[in-house]
Amino acid sequence: VVLFGTLFNDLSVKRLNSSGATDSEFKIPIAYGPSEKFIAKIGGKDELSLPRMSFEITDYAYDPIRKLQTTKKFKKVKTSTPTELVSIYNPVPYDFNITLTIMVKYSDDGTQILEQILPYFTPEFQVAMNEMSTMGIIRDIPIILNSVATEDTYEGDFLTRRALLHTLNF
Repeated sequence: VVLFGTLFNDLSVKRLNSSGATDSEFKIPIAYGPSEKFIAKIGGKDELSLPRMSFEITDYAYDPIRKLQTTKKFKKVKTSTPTELVSIYNPVPYDFNITLTIMVKYSDDGTQILEQILPYFTPEFQVAMNEMSTMGIIRDIPIILNSVATEDTYEGDFLTRRALLHTLNF
């Protein structure tokens, strides 16, 4: 969860004035949680500022193709006592499906955010993760973009706030 959130925590949007100069620039807040929670707050009493992003794990799936021998161990010499070993078993391979929702009021904001994300996923982006620092295990984690969908919630009266939702499934 931390690895995924860190990938998208430094995105920003620029608002231009009529002359084309940058009027304002701000970072997009990202939070873990279901997008429905944030969408409900957009129209409710708890007014949220848009744009913003949310992500959540939608499901887990065991991946038997990546399974390694269960009894194989990683071993490392203890730094405090060089005559002893620390060992752990092979990890169990699971795929995590994560949904990232981008909520914006203006179409240009959504386009700017997508332009900062999509070029990196072809459809895969590799991230080196320090999986277990005590054992010195660093693992390359592929993050695969499966789909992108856009929804425009413009229905309703003129007082209802519009929200564009971009849903990215990883």
